[in-house]
Amino acid sequence: MVRKNPASVPVPASDPAPAPASDPAPAQPLHVVATAPARRGTRHIPASVRRAVFDRDGGRCSYRDDRGERCRETLGLEAHHRHAHALGGPATLDNLELRCRAHNTLAAERDFGLEYTDFARGVTDRAAPERR
Repeated sequence: MVRKNPASVPVPASDPAPAPASDPAPAQPLHVVATAPARRGTRHIPASVRRAVFDRDGGRCSYRDDRGERCRETLGLEAHHRHAHALGGPATLDNLELRCRAHNTLAAERDFGLEYTDFARGVTDRAAPERR
């Protein structure tokens, strides 16, 4: 099968005319592919969604403290699921945000409890606690 460059394919006269340049900008960055859902049952986040989250959050941890101050960390960022992945949260732009490791761990402790996250990180030798 030969793939053609979309720019070189002629557009039939019956196709609607392109939108005028005065239309407002799209709500999402142009490189976001809305039809690239995450694979179900995996932790995979499509690259287009990762890029969109990075662009939206400005390449910085999105955690805000009680005073409303945003974390300034820009290194070692992780994708945080607002609705936890383990509880069925999807890998979508609306459910993901950037977090530094410390604030992603803090969110996991709030979602699952300190005892469970300590066990998951191998900090304790006790048997796995019950999930809440």
